[in-house]
Amino acid sequence: MFSNFKAAIAKAKTTAEESAMILLLLLFMIVRLI
Repeated sequence: MFSNFKAAIAKAKTTAEESAMILLLLLFMIVRLI
C-alpha cells in the first residue's frame, strides 16, 4: 500500500510539472501576441 501511495505522489508531481510547462508556454505565446 505504501509503494502505491509513493507512485501516486510521483505521478501527481509529473502531472503538475507538465501542466506548469503548458501554462508557461501559453503565457509566452500571449505575451508575444501583445
